[in-house]
Amino acid sequence: MLPTPTNREELNDLLVETLGNNNVYFDPPESIKLKYPAIVYHKNHISTRYAGGIAYSNIHTYTVTLIDEYPDSEVITKLLNLPYCKHNQSYQSNGMYHDVFTIKF
Repeated sequence: MLPTPTNREELNDLLVETLGNNNVYFDPPESIKLKYPAIVYHKNHISTRYAGGIAYSNIHTYTVTLIDEYPDSEVITKLLNLPYCKHNQSYQSNGMYHDVFTIKF
């Protein structure tokens, strides 16, 4: 089993390892020319758990999008093997296939 990341930098490293190249982008500006296949991700939200009015846990949720020219990319299965990762949707845009996932840690 792959390790669960504890911060964004560890998540980035895990996504680079999963994709097999450095085409992993955190909140890229529109001026960046992406190289494919690519993973684009951003922080979605943080859920805080409380007990007795005191925060004891924060769960970070990231939206991760795989962009590939192949609809059945092998990276989809690799991403689904990551801890706390689930597939949300697939769509096609500009001739590229997009698979959107949620990862929590």
